[in-house]
Amino acid sequence: MGLFNGAPTPEQLYRKSLTNQFISGKDLAEAWRTAETSMILAAREESATKARDMELKAVERAKAAKQKRDDELKRS
Repeated sequence: MGLFNGAPTPEQLYRKSLTNQFISGKDLAEAWRTAETSMILAAREESATKARDMELKAVERAKAAKQKRDDELKRS
């Protein structure tokens, strides 16, 4: 069961679904490692995408600030 709420953990659900398919313990462990690796890679990819988006927004803000300064200098 899950640590706090009594719900099964993702690993427990995964193991149960594979156990229902008559997969051996060794194969089950390997399948979980593969699934876990896939989840980690997906999370990293999502984090990298968010980081790139934040970087692009920062560049856009910097360009806007520079443009604003340039406009103010032209007016004075």
